[in-house]
Amino acid sequence: MCIRDRVSTQSTWGIDFKFKMDPAGRGCGGFSSAKPADDYVVEITNNIRKDVEAKLGRTATEFTPTIARKGAAGGTMMYLIKINLGGGEYAHATVQLNLDDTQTLLNVVGKQTESSPLEG
Repeated sequence: MCIRDRVSTQSTWGIDFKFKMDPAGRGCGGFSSAKPADDYVVEITNNIRKDVEAKLGRTATEFTPTIARKGAAGGTMMYLIKINLGGGEYAHATVQLNLDDTQTLLNVVGKQTESSPLEG
């Protein structure tokens, strides 16, 4: 629940609360819109490369993040990252940022394309 985005309205039953999207276009606790991968996303992606390749069962010829979405879930920061694996194949990785400044790969979905929506 995002209190800052709350709009109250009166009803016959008391006060109803309606929640709106924030200016960045996401609901409370959701992911941001996709943005080009910045240097921090590149660093995260480099740190999870071995885990992604292990889950996919192969070594990527290229490993470049193209876009990312960030958000909060359960009090931790999360990233959804689209990674170019080379040969026209992409993967979508869900990464949790830990309090000790490490990253944990939560999920990876292979066989994606450049136009596959990055959804979380």
